[in-house]
Amino acid sequence: TLVVQDPAADWVENSAPGSASKLVDHEAYAWRSDSWERPGWEYLTVYQAHPNAFAKQNGGTGFDAITQELTGADGYLRSLKTTALLLMPVSEYAMENGWGYNPAFFYAVESSYGGPDALKRLVDACHEHGIAVQVDVVFNHAGTGDNVLWAVAPQSFFRGDTEWGAMINFEHP
Repeated sequence: TLVVQDPAADWVENSAPGSASKLVDHEAYAWRSDSWERPGWEYLTVYQAHPNAFAKQNGGTGFDAITQELTGADGYLRSLKTTALLLMPVSEYAMENGWGYNPAFFYAVESSYGGPDALKRLVDACHEHGIAVQVDVVFNHAGTGDNVLWAVAPQSFFRGDTEWGAMINFEHP
């Protein structure tokens, strides 16, 4: 018997083999910014952020540390007059000094950043301050050392390994 995490999980303990998937009740989150409307591209002044960079400065988890920089007394992100926050990839990935470009779980929000509810709190705070949120994504390759799909069926999901990670096999049904 092989026990693995759900590759389509919304949240996992972490990407290490043997860790557990977590259930997320997305209906339980009460959005505060329900009147937010997406602005046009001409409105955007983008600030790109790696969530753990904020956590290293302020402690806590990545998303909550960014939220604090937005809503706190100093309001660093507000002081920049940015109108969009571009988050580097937020999918669960191996933490060996990565920036998120080697995803292990495409649907799970990185556990060290605080998971899906912390991301929701950040988006809510941004929208309450008139700031759009964009997310960088990686769909053409994946990490291999901690990727459950690589471990259980690499030929079905991937088409070889490269220096950037396993290439997705788009030809397989």
